[in-house]
Amino acid sequence: MALLRIVAVVVTVIGIIGIAAALWAEKKKEQQWVSSNAEITARIKPFEEEKRVLEKQDKEWLQRLENTRNGGTCVLLGFANANQTLTQDTLQIMTEYGYRGTFPLQNGLVPGSSPELMSMEAFHGMLGSGWEYVFQTESPGGEDEEQWVQQLDDQIAAWNGAGIGTPGGYFFSEGQSSESKEEDLKARGFSVWAVPQQSGGYIGNLEDGALPVKTVVVSKHAMTMESALTNAISKKKSVAFLFPEVTSQIEGDREAITPETFRKLLSEIKEKEMAGALQVMTYYQYYQYRVQCQAEAEALKLEYEIFCQQKDARIKELDEEIRNVLEEYR
Repeated sequence: MALLRIVAVVVTVIGIIGIAAALWAEKKKEQQWVSSNAEITARIKPFEEEKRVLEKQDKEWLQRLENTRNGGTCVLLGFANANQTLTQDTLQIMTEYGYRGTFPLQNGLVPGSSPELMSMEAFHGMLGSGWEYVFQTESPGGEDEEQWVQQLDDQIAAWNGAGIGTPGGYFFSEGQSSESKEEDLKARGFSVWAVPQQSGGYIGNLEDGALPVKTVVVSKHAMTMESALTNAISKKKSVAFLFPEVTSQIEGDREAITPETFRKLLSEIKEKEMAGALQVMTYYQYYQYRVQCQAEAEALKLEYEIFCQQKDARIKELDEEIRNVLEEYR
């Protein structure tokens, strides 16, 4: 019996030793795995970090391309007519703020040809100070393109006969524009056309198609400039403001704003301009700016393509380095 007890004790001890050895071996194996895993992680970490840097740079490149193509927020200042009031309070206040605007010559009428219109001297004076004019034809033929083209040609001839050259721009009336009419304008030397409508409007003749530009028609009834400016800046869009007459003599339902209101509105624009939030341009200047943005974006795109080739090649190398490390620990 004593011998049996001794044997039982020995067996028990051996069992305990065996279990302890197994546990120690398992723990050692786990420690080795943790150690190996830590080594793997440490070795591949620089490769993973470099890949993340490359991906971040790629996103930055794409954002830079988008920002370059879109350009910054621009404000276009347009006026509804070429009346004498444009050369009085309007011109004086615009000059105070260092701004120039765009106004239309309409229906073949020559400056100075009627009491309401600005004089020819004032017209040339405004052009000399940086203002720009566009042509605008109000066709009684409505959608009759043939009649519209004939009237346009007659009015261009009248303007040219008075020594007024064909400008770079044309203002379509609401509902007047069409692709075929745009081709008619291009054939006659116009490089940019616009549809300055309350509902939206656009600048045409850009390589990537028509450029939507929100137009705000400013009136005494709806002073929405401040909200339109804030919205344009926040969305990095451009906005055009179309002003009626600026005069202190507003009668009945006449669409006009007072000099005081006009000065207040320009002050809001100037404040944001000084803060670097926007640029103020004429319509044709804006067209040229967008053409420049497109050209810069195309040049930048070539640089981006080179970056992508280098990035993809380097990521391929880094992935190969990671696979080699993992193979060592299999």
